[in-house]
Amino acid sequence: MSNNQSTMNISQLSEYAERNNVALKKQLREQANKLLTKLIHDMLDKADDILFDFSSNAKSDASQQTYLDAMSEIRLQRNSIERGFFSALNIAFDECDTNKTLNDSALASTLLAKADALELLDDDTVEENMAIRNMAEKLTRRFPREVFEVKSRMHAVYYDEDTETDEHPLSPFMIANAFGNTVKPLDIDSHVKLIIFKLFEKIVMGNMGYVYKEINAFLVEKNILPDLTYTYKSSPSNHQVHEPQFDNGGSSWGPPGTNNLLPTNFGLHGFTPMPTQANGVISTLNAMQHYICDQGYPEDIKPSEIGISIIQGIQQMGFPSVLNKQSLDEKIINTVSNIFDFILGDSAIPQQIKNILSRLQVPYLKVALIDETFLLNKDHSARNILNDMAKASIGWSETSSRSDLLKTIESTVEAILNGYEQDNQIFYNLHKEFTLYWKNEQDTNRSYEERIWKTTEGKERVQHAKKRVDAWIHMWCSHESTRSQIATFLKHLWKNTMLYCMHKYGEDSREWRYYVKIINALIWSTTPGKNSDDIKQLINITPLLIRGLNRGMLAVGTHPNTISNIFREISKCHLEIIESGLSNSAQDGTAEKTNDLQTKKIQDSYSKDPEMAAKTIKTLYRPTAETELDKPDLEVDAILELLVEEVVVEACEPEEQTENNQIEDDYFKRAQALEYGDWVQFEIGGESVFAKLAWKSAVTTNHLFVGRDGTRVTEKPLAEIAELLRVGTALCIDQAPVVERALHAVSDSIDENEVDTLTS
Repeated sequence: MSNNQSTMNISQLSEYAERNNVALKKQLREQANKLLTKLIHDMLDKADDILFDFSSNAKSDASQQTYLDAMSEIRLQRNSIERGFFSALNIAFDECDTNKTLNDSALASTLLAKADALELLDDDTVEENMAIRNMAEKLTRRFPREVFEVKSRMHAVYYDEDTETDEHPLSPFMIANAFGNTVKPLDIDSHVKLIIFKLFEKIVMGNMGYVYKEINAFLVEKNILPDLTYTYKSSPSNHQVHEPQFDNGGSSWGPPGTNNLLPTNFGLHGFTPMPTQANGVISTLNAMQHYICDQGYPEDIKPSEIGISIIQGIQQMGFPSVLNKQSLDEKIINTVSNIFDFILGDSAIPQQIKNILSRLQVPYLKVALIDETFLLNKDHSARNILNDMAKASIGWSETSSRSDLLKTIESTVEAILNGYEQDNQIFYNLHKEFTLYWKNEQDTNRSYEERIWKTTEGKERVQHAKKRVDAWIHMWCSHESTRSQIATFLKHLWKNTMLYCMHKYGEDSREWRYYVKIINALIWSTTPGKNSDDIKQLINITPLLIRGLNRGMLAVGTHPNTISNIFREISKCHLEIIESGLSNSAQDGTAEKTNDLQTKKIQDSYSKDPEMAAKTIKTLYRPTAETELDKPDLEVDAILELLVEEVVVEACEPEEQTENNQIEDDYFKRAQALEYGDWVQFEIGGESVFAKLAWKSAVTTNHLFVGRDGTRVTEKPLAEIAELLRVGTALCIDQAPVVERALHAVSDSIDENEVDTLTS
């Protein structure tokens, strides 16, 4: 018989069985199919993603191909898998409809129990069968109450007698085998099948507690064993503990006639331990743990008060010390209780999750008393799972619709309450499962974060580029040598070229410096008062200047007619300056003969025929073809840079604006020290909001904060964050493990050297 036993007798079961009808069975089947359909869909969707990730990270081509082949096969056979699973489920229902008891021997997992059958199976098949059986057994251990209740009510619906079998269409073994027998024939590698089974265990079997609750609620609504009671029978241990018994109306716990023998309830209302020293501390904590499983944890009393009540109860009942020193027992109980006080007082942990985590006080008292390394080893598995659940909860709220964190933490805590006796392996296993869950959720959230910060970064780059280009244009236009025509050109046309260059190459690029030289040269070249040497320089750089301007305007799609008009205006300025300079040189006799052919040609033409000289100058301003854009090498214009270095009035770069009200105190340093992933609690709109730093600007002091699901919360510059910290409307969240922080806070309650002597 199962350890979980119904208090219904055979006549009562028969009475319920007689009330069965076809409509009820049909509704029950439909309800089960509906609940399981979504879980199967979700699992197969996730399988596709998981296999793709495995293939992407495969270390060899062969492994990669194995995962890709499996992914393709599952995609191809997806409908068959779903049909096979629900077909097996419906066959089980059909057999029950005809009052047939499901045959345990039909279960593939039972082959593992027969030595002669093992000889007929290869290693892969044995391993697959073992995985199927393990997931069923784990479900039975994880949700014992739900498994028991759904079994009792299913038997009441389908059988007219109390049967010894635990099997029914929704039993853990039937669900596990319905899927296992559907997947095993698939043409995929056995290792991949084990991955699929593990995924099924996590997504489907891991949520069967919810399915069972819904089925039980449905059957209770239909008046099927509405007053079913449940008795938990603890597993054997070295410590004797009296069997807890629950009835429909009472809340006392103990053997008949002893409910009021003791004044203490060990901090749990309605809990009365056995008045015998043989039970001891651990056995009493076991009884308390099971009581909490079924009756819940009191929310109106602090963990430290429960700890004090436990110590008082131990003293009243005269239990012997667990650690051979009563005072050390009491210090450990106080310390662990204070740890849970600290957790309940941590503002970063949401209240709903605090309430769930507080239920772990009693099993953690057992851990600390049984295993002396719990308080000394930072990597203890029991500490790891508690630390990680607390950390993962930062920023969670009921509006986090994409997250099933609350349900995951609740099922983890229930698994500890139901499964922990004295073996710490359960903490290790649950920590592995929670770590996998949390990694998957973080990966999903990180994709949202990345979209947000990339969008923010892109907008900021555009804004910063516009701001910097505006500063350069303003500097050039406000220069005393800049003509109004040139200023108009810079504001309305050339600004686009500089924005294009900023976005594509950046302000530190060679291209940017090249275009800066072009404009510096343009301003110098259109400034009057040139002597003969200046004229020679102007004539020499004009073709290079025109080529640079042409290239810049073509890069942003300026119309050729517009370019021609611009060059026409520039040529007028240059012609005026050249004519004036040559005329002055001829009159005062300062003109020098030059070996430069272009300059000599213009000088000679001007002395003989000024109009011809003007035509010669204008030939320098013909726009070049768009093939200029295909010449990224700027070395051809190196001479321009050299000449401009010598002749242009040096332009000062526009200065970056700085925040004048910045106070560099401890709060500023604290804000400055924030790293990616750090959490800050803000007061926004009168509400307390937790936000995580997702991005820091490389060009400004802006910091982007997101919620735990990756959505934008706020964006603030460094100085504002420091000011919010200064006035107390923002708080940096300490992300050190909660148990370590709690132990530091209550360090005076226990002497580590005293505990350390236990290991010697």
